Amino acid sequence: MIAFISDLYRCSMDATDGEIGKVKDLYIDDVNWAIRYALVDTWKTLPGRRVLLSPSSFSDLNLIKEQLMVNLDKETIRKSPKISERSSLTFETEEKLADYYGWLKYWNINLVEDTVSDAYVKNAFRNNYNLRSEADIRDCRVHAANGRMGKIVDGVFNTKTWTVQSFVLQLKYQPENGLLLVTPEEFISSEWSEGDLYLNGSREAFMKRPIYKSMKELHQYSPNL
Repeated sequence: MIAFISDLYRCSMDATDGEIGKVKDLYIDDVNWAIRYALVDTWKTLPGRRVLLSPSSFSDLNLIKEQLMVNLDKETIRKSPKISERSSLTFETEEKLADYYGWLKYWNINLVEDTVSDAYVKNAFRNNYNLRSEADIRDCRVHAANGRMGKIVDGVFNTKTWTVQSFVLQLKYQPENGLLLVTPEEFISSEWSEGDLYLNGSREAFMKRPIYKSMKELHQYSPNL
Protein backbone atom coordinates (compact mmCIF):
# COMPACT_ATOMS: atom_id res chain seq x y z
CA MET A 1 0.00 0.00 0.00
CA ILE A 2 1.14 3.53 -0.69
CA ALA A 3 0.19 6.85 0.86
CA PHE A 4 1.09 10.50 0.59
CA ILE A 5 3.42 11.96 3.18
CA SER A 6 0.91 14.76 3.73
CA ASP A 7 -1.60 12.10 4.87
CA LEU A 8 0.53 11.46 7.96
CA TYR A 9 0.14 15.02 9.22
CA ARG A 10 -3.62 14.51 9.51
CA CYS A 11 -3.26 11.40 11.64
CA SER A 12 -3.46 11.18 15.40
CA MET A 13 -0.80 8.97 16.98
CA ASP A 14 -2.29 6.50 19.42
CA ALA A 15 -0.30 4.57 22.02
CA THR A 16 -1.70 1.33 23.43
CA ASP A 17 -3.43 3.35 26.17
CA GLY A 18 -4.61 6.43 24.30
CA GLU A 19 -3.67 9.28 22.00
CA ILE A 20 -0.24 10.83 22.42
CA GLY A 21 -0.34 13.55 19.78
CA LYS A 22 0.09 14.20 16.08
CA VAL A 23 2.92 13.94 13.56
CA LYS A 24 4.79 17.24 13.50
CA ASP A 25 7.67 16.35 11.17
CA LEU A 26 9.52 13.37 9.72
CA TYR A 27 13.19 12.53 9.43
CA ILE A 28 14.18 10.93 6.14
CA ASP A 29 17.42 9.16 5.30
CA ASP A 30 18.61 10.76 2.05
CA VAL A 31 20.71 7.73 1.05
CA ASN A 32 18.06 5.00 1.19
CA TRP A 33 15.16 7.48 1.18
CA ALA A 34 13.50 5.80 4.13
CA ILE A 35 11.40 7.50 6.78
CA ARG A 36 13.41 6.86 9.95
CA TYR A 37 11.48 8.84 12.58
CA ALA A 38 8.31 10.75 13.22
CA LEU A 39 8.58 13.84 15.40
CA VAL A 40 5.45 13.82 17.54
CA ASP A 41 3.65 16.90 18.81
CA THR A 42 2.81 15.79 22.36
CA TRP A 43 1.99 19.18 23.88
CA LYS A 44 -1.30 17.89 25.34
CA THR A 45 0.01 14.65 26.83
CA LEU A 46 3.72 15.29 27.41
CA PRO A 47 4.20 19.08 27.38
CA GLY A 48 7.74 20.25 26.87
CA ARG A 49 8.93 16.92 25.46
CA ARG A 50 10.40 16.32 22.03
CA VAL A 51 9.36 12.79 21.12
CA LEU A 52 10.81 10.79 18.23
CA LEU A 53 9.36 7.43 17.24
CA SER A 54 10.65 4.97 14.66
CA PRO A 55 8.36 3.15 12.20
CA SER A 56 9.55 0.07 14.12
CA SER A 57 7.06 1.19 16.77
CA PHE A 58 4.13 1.62 14.39
CA SER A 59 1.62 -1.22 14.45
CA ASP A 60 -1.00 0.10 12.02
CA LEU A 61 -1.79 3.05 9.77
CA ASN A 62 -5.47 3.68 9.11
CA LEU A 63 -5.86 6.57 6.69
CA ILE A 64 -9.67 6.37 6.72
CA LYS A 65 -9.79 6.89 10.49
CA GLU A 66 -6.67 9.10 10.32
CA GLN A 67 -4.91 7.04 12.98
CA LEU A 68 -1.31 5.92 13.31
CA MET A 69 -1.13 3.21 15.98
CA VAL A 70 1.98 2.83 18.14
CA ASN A 71 2.85 -0.41 19.97
CA LEU A 72 4.06 1.45 23.07
CA ASP A 73 2.27 2.81 26.12
CA LYS A 74 2.44 6.42 27.28
CA GLU A 75 4.62 5.63 30.28
CA THR A 76 7.27 3.98 28.13
CA ILE A 77 7.31 7.02 25.85
CA ARG A 78 7.40 9.40 28.82
CA LYS A 79 10.49 7.66 30.24
CA SER A 80 12.36 7.70 26.92
CA PRO A 81 15.66 9.62 26.65
CA LYS A 82 15.10 13.36 26.60
CA ILE A 83 15.86 15.17 23.38
CA SER A 84 16.72 18.85 23.38
CA GLU A 85 14.23 21.11 21.61
CA ARG A 86 17.03 23.40 20.49
CA SER A 87 19.63 20.97 19.17
CA SER A 88 19.65 19.03 15.92
CA LEU A 89 19.12 15.29 15.87
CA THR A 90 22.47 13.51 16.25
CA PHE A 91 23.78 9.99 15.79
CA GLU A 92 24.36 9.75 19.55
CA THR A 93 20.67 10.53 20.15
CA GLU A 94 19.66 7.86 17.66
CA GLU A 95 21.80 5.31 19.50
CA LYS A 96 20.24 6.18 22.85
CA LEU A 97 16.73 5.84 21.44
CA ALA A 98 17.50 2.55 19.70
CA ASP A 99 19.00 1.11 22.88
CA TYR A 100 16.05 2.26 25.01
CA TYR A 101 13.28 1.06 22.71
CA GLY A 102 15.12 -1.95 21.28
CA TRP A 103 14.80 -0.65 17.73
CA LEU A 104 16.82 -2.13 14.88
CA LYS A 105 19.88 0.04 14.29
CA TYR A 106 19.36 0.66 10.60
CA TRP A 107 22.91 1.92 10.11
CA ASN A 108 24.10 -1.65 10.79
CA ILE A 109 21.84 -3.28 8.19
CA ASN A 110 24.54 -3.26 5.50
CA LEU A 111 27.25 -4.42 7.89
CA VAL A 112 28.94 -7.54 6.49
CA GLU A 113 29.79 -9.88 9.34
CA ASP A 114 33.50 -10.10 10.18
CA THR A 115 34.54 -7.62 7.47
CA VAL A 116 34.29 -4.28 9.26
CA SER A 117 33.95 -3.40 12.91
CA ASP A 118 30.94 -1.85 14.58
CA ALA A 119 33.15 1.11 15.51
CA TYR A 120 34.04 1.61 11.84
CA VAL A 121 30.37 1.66 10.83
CA LYS A 122 29.49 4.12 13.59
CA ASN A 123 32.35 6.44 12.66
CA ALA A 124 31.46 6.36 8.97
CA PHE A 125 27.79 6.99 9.73
CA ARG A 126 28.61 9.83 12.13
CA ASN A 127 30.81 11.56 9.55
CA ASN A 128 28.25 11.24 6.77
CA TYR A 129 25.02 12.04 8.58
CA ASN A 130 22.13 11.74 6.15
CA LEU A 131 18.92 12.49 8.03
CA ARG A 132 16.83 15.32 6.60
CA SER A 133 13.72 16.92 8.00
CA GLU A 134 10.75 16.41 5.70
CA ALA A 135 9.92 20.06 6.31
CA ASP A 136 13.32 20.96 4.82
CA ILE A 137 12.88 18.64 1.83
CA ARG A 138 9.47 20.12 1.14
CA ASP A 139 9.82 23.35 -0.85
CA CYS A 140 13.30 22.40 -2.09
CA ARG A 141 13.89 23.81 -5.55
CA VAL A 142 14.33 21.06 -8.14
CA HIS A 143 16.50 21.52 -11.22
CA ALA A 144 16.83 19.48 -14.39
CA ALA A 145 20.07 19.44 -16.37
CA ASN A 146 18.97 22.48 -18.38
CA GLY A 147 17.05 24.57 -15.88
CA ARG A 148 14.73 24.78 -12.93
CA MET A 149 11.68 22.53 -12.83
CA GLY A 150 9.81 23.62 -9.71
CA LYS A 151 9.61 22.65 -6.03
CA ILE A 152 8.74 19.60 -3.93
CA VAL A 153 5.31 19.81 -2.32
CA ASP A 154 4.66 16.22 -1.18
CA GLY A 155 5.88 12.66 -1.38
CA VAL A 156 4.59 9.12 -1.87
CA PHE A 157 5.77 6.33 0.45
CA ASN A 158 5.31 2.61 0.91
CA THR A 159 3.38 1.99 4.14
CA LYS A 160 5.04 -1.39 4.73
CA THR A 161 8.68 -0.42 4.22
CA TRP A 162 8.30 3.31 4.99
CA THR A 163 10.47 4.14 2.02
CA VAL A 164 9.81 7.13 -0.23
CA GLN A 165 8.86 5.98 -3.72
CA SER A 166 8.47 9.37 -5.35
CA PHE A 167 8.22 13.08 -4.72
CA VAL A 168 5.47 15.36 -6.00
CA LEU A 169 6.94 18.25 -7.95
CA GLN A 170 4.97 21.45 -8.49
CA LEU A 171 6.04 22.95 -11.79
CA LYS A 172 7.24 26.53 -11.98
CA TYR A 173 6.57 26.99 -15.69
CA GLN A 174 4.03 25.73 -18.22
CA PRO A 175 1.79 24.23 -17.21
CA GLU A 176 2.23 26.50 -14.19
CA ASN A 177 1.46 24.74 -10.89
CA GLY A 178 1.04 21.41 -12.68
CA LEU A 179 2.21 18.37 -10.72
CA LEU A 180 4.43 15.49 -11.77
CA LEU A 181 6.28 12.68 -10.01
CA VAL A 182 10.02 12.10 -9.79
CA THR A 183 11.76 9.29 -7.97
CA PRO A 184 14.49 9.81 -5.35
CA GLU A 185 16.88 7.76 -7.47
CA GLU A 186 16.67 10.43 -10.17
CA PHE A 187 18.40 12.99 -7.97
CA ILE A 188 22.10 13.08 -8.76
CA SER A 189 23.24 15.85 -6.42
CA SER A 190 22.02 18.17 -3.72
CA GLU A 191 22.86 21.44 -2.01
CA TRP A 192 20.88 21.09 1.18
CA SER A 193 22.13 24.31 2.70
CA GLU A 194 20.70 26.19 -0.29
CA GLY A 195 17.57 24.08 -0.69
CA ASP A 196 18.43 22.78 -4.17
CA LEU A 197 18.12 19.28 -5.67
CA TYR A 198 19.35 18.29 -9.12
CA LEU A 199 17.82 15.70 -11.44
CA ASN A 200 19.49 13.48 -14.00
CA GLY A 201 17.75 14.49 -17.22
CA SER A 202 16.41 17.41 -19.21
CA ARG A 203 13.23 19.37 -18.53
CA GLU A 204 11.85 18.18 -21.84
CA ALA A 205 12.32 14.53 -20.87
CA PHE A 206 10.52 14.96 -17.55
CA MET A 207 7.70 16.94 -19.16
CA LYS A 208 6.76 13.87 -21.19
CA ARG A 209 5.42 12.28 -18.01
CA PRO A 210 1.79 12.54 -16.86
CA ILE A 211 1.09 16.00 -15.46
CA TYR A 212 -1.70 16.43 -12.94
CA LYS A 213 -3.73 19.59 -12.48
CA SER A 214 -4.19 19.25 -8.72
CA MET A 215 -3.45 17.08 -5.70
CA LYS A 216 -7.04 15.87 -5.85
CA GLU A 217 -6.48 14.55 -9.37
CA LEU A 218 -3.17 13.00 -8.31
CA HIS A 219 -4.87 11.24 -5.38
CA GLN A 220 -7.40 9.72 -7.81
CA TYR A 221 -4.56 8.05 -9.67
CA SER A 222 -2.60 7.09 -6.54
CA PRO A 223 -3.41 3.33 -6.69
CA ASN A 224 -1.47 3.18 -9.95
CA LEU A 225 1.58 5.18 -8.87
